[in-house]
Amino acid sequence: MTLSSAIDSAIANRDWQEVKKVLLSHHKKNRYDVGLTEISDLTPLQVAALYQPSVAHQMIDKGVRVDVHTKALLDLSLDGCTTDELGQYVEGYSPLGMAVYRGCTESIDSLIQQGDEVNRKQFRAGFYVWEDQAMEEWGATWYPIHIAAVHGYLASAVENINLLVSHGADLSATNLYGATAIHLAATHCWIETVKVLIEVGADIEAKTAPVSERVHQVTVTPPNVPRPSSGLTPLMVAVQEGFEDLVVFLLQHGADVNAKTDQGYMPLHLAAHPWWAENTSIIQTLLDHGADKSACTEAGAAPIEIARRAGYAESVALLRT
Repeated sequence: MTLSSAIDSAIANRDWQEVKKVLLSHHKKNRYDVGLTEISDLTPLQVAALYQPSVAHQMIDKGVRVDVHTKALLDLSLDGCTTDELGQYVEGYSPLGMAVYRGCTESIDSLIQQGDEVNRKQFRAGFYVWEDQAMEEWGATWYPIHIAAVHGYLASAVENINLLVSHGADLSATNLYGATAIHLAATHCWIETVKVLIEVGADIEAKTAPVSERVHQVTVTPPNVPRPSSGLTPLMVAVQEGFEDLVVFLLQHGADVNAKTDQGYMPLHLAAHPWWAENTSIIQTLLDHGADKSACTEAGAAPIEIARRAGYAESVALLRT
């Protein structure tokens, strides 16, 4: 039986649990990829709204009660929501968090107008593999503005960030691993999102906050790559991720090429041993913008020494000249 026929049959029989079962089974690979199983606290209607909105609308037409989270996901009218409804969390999201995650601008605006808190912390930002474990250990650590930054690929991302900031979103707020919204946008190389964050007041020199070793263990960090514990600027994030276009953008917008972390790392130190692969183009770009290749970290390592330890011969040659 095809997905469509299975759904049609379940709807015809008003078997909402079967609708939920079919949709979760159909999306099980995507769910497993981010650490979720086929078991979900979402209601059948919420599952449909999340994965197949057309099915959710069919269920609503059949008289299924529409909850606030579903309204937020489908950009339906949110008039008359109670404070209790606004405060509910489903799979880690409040209604506002869910609206931001889906990029539903009208829902975001309506929820805030109804009294939801623009800086209410969320348990999730984007269904990362490690988020369930983080939720258990640290609870709610994400702000709606973080969710908007993480999902900067959405067509409505720029509009949503402007909307959240106009209602008082805290651009300096950090998540569980010490990142602000602009750091998160840089981590994913959403250049337009980084641009609008700067335009609405995000600090291009914002530094990541210190976090514990336990947080580093739980969150995703490439193995065998040195990671300064705190004090990374958005430029440093872009450098260590290997995003050359974003590096150029940030430098063109005034980012400090010689900013230092709490351990004395500069962007050039990170470029000497980035997370994923050797990248001499970024090293050259930093040098062209005045990066100090003789500067040492607090531990006494110059960029050339870091590149040498990584076995990056081309980087060593470039930093030697």
